[in-house]
Amino acid sequence: MPRLPARRHAPLRDQVVTMPDRSPAPDSATPLDPPVPSGPGDRPLTDVATLRRLVPRLREGLYVTDADGAFLDANPAMLALLGMGSMQELLTYSLQDLVADPEGRRTILAGLASDGDMAESELELRRPDGQPCIVVDSVARQTDPVTGAVAYHGILLDVTGRVGLERQLHESGIRDALTGCYNRRYLMELERRFVDEDVATWGFVFLDVKGFREINELHGRERGDEVLTRMTRFLFRQVRAEESVVRVGADDFLIVLAGADEGRTEHVARRLQLAAMRHAPASFSIGWASRRPGESFKDTMSRAEQQLLDATVISRQVEHNRRGH
Repeated sequence: MPRLPARRHAPLRDQVVTMPDRSPAPDSATPLDPPVPSGPGDRPLTDVATLRRLVPRLREGLYVTDADGAFLDANPAMLALLGMGSMQELLTYSLQDLVADPEGRRTILAGLASDGDMAESELELRRPDGQPCIVVDSVARQTDPVTGAVAYHGILLDVTGRVGLERQLHESGIRDALTGCYNRRYLMELERRFVDEDVATWGFVFLDVKGFREINELHGRERGDEVLTRMTRFLFRQVRAEESVVRVGADDFLIVLAGADEGRTEHVARRLQLAAMRHAPASFSIGWASRRPGESFKDTMSRAEQQLLDATVISRQVEHNRRGH
C-alpha cells in the first residue's frame, strides 16, 4: 500500500488497534508481560506485523482523514468502494465532498468530544463516477499527542445491496400487485407521516370505476383486470409525481394531495373530468374534499368518498369519438 509523503501519522498498516482491557486484575498467577508470539496463530491484533498483512486484505474500507475530512490514508478496499484507481486520486478528495448530507456528518463528528469516542451512522455517498453508495460509517476521533491535530479513523461497510433489497421489499409491500398503485398499507404510512411532519392541509380525490362487477361477470376476471390496469395508466398520466395514486378497493382509487387546499383539490378533480371525456378506459364517479380545520386524515377521506353518491358519472363518449368530433 502506498505511503504518503510528509505524513504526520503512522500509515494504516502500521497502526496498533487498542482494545478496551476487560481482563481481571493481575495477581501472582497472571504474568504482566505479554507472551512472545511463537507462530502466526499466536500473534494478537496489537502486533504490527499482523496488521501489515491484515489491513490491505480487508474487504471493509479503512480510512484516515484530517479534521476537515481530507483523506490522509486508506486501504485498497476503500479505493475500490469509492471507484478510485489510486491513492493519488483519493487524496484530491475530502470525505465531506462525497457525502450526500455533509452537514449531518459534521453534526455526528461534533459529538465526538474526546479521543476514543466512536459513532456509527448510515451514510449515502456519491462516488466520483456518479454511482450512489450506501455505507455504515464507524468513526473514531484521535488527537496527535505531539501536534494536537485531530484526525478521524473510520471503517466503511458497503450496505448498498442490502439497503436496495430492503427498499424493494418495502416497496413491494406498499404497492398493489396488479396495478402498481400504492395500497392501503402505504395510506397508513402516509397518515403517520402527515402527523409526524405536521402537514397542515391535504386533499383527496376519490374515483369509483362504474360497472366493474358487471365486466367481471360478463367478460371474466382477466377483462376486469385489464380495465383496472388501463385505468391506472390513465390516472398516472394525469397526476403529478407528488400526487399519490392509491387503490383502496376492488374498483376504487384515491389520489392524495399533500399540502392542497380546496382550490387545488378541485382543480385536480376537474382536470381528471376533462381528461376522462376522451382518454378514460371506463366510466367512473368522482368526489373530492380538502381538509377542514382540525379534521383528521380519515374524516377528510370519508367526505371525499361520500361525495361519490352525488357525483356525475364521467364517460368516454365513445360515439362522439367515432364520429371524429
